[in-house]
Amino acid sequence: MNDSEIQKLKEELMKPDWTENLHHELEKLQPVDAIKIVESMNNPEIYQKVNVRKFQQDYIADYLEYLWEISET
Repeated sequence: MNDSEIQKLKEELMKPDWTENLHHELEKLQPVDAIKIVESMNNPEIYQKVNVRKFQQDYIADYLEYLWEISET
């Protein structure tokens, strides 16, 4: 995807929604595109997408492991 497409997708993914949805949508993308989105997130976006959860289950560890694997940033 080009930068414009990445930005449009990120805007859609950053809309108020559960963390779980972002996780699944990122996994559908090519790793290079998921990395671009994750690395462009600012602190409030990160806070929202990590802490606003529908389920308080241990899946969050899998989610964070996935994010760490694609980008330690």
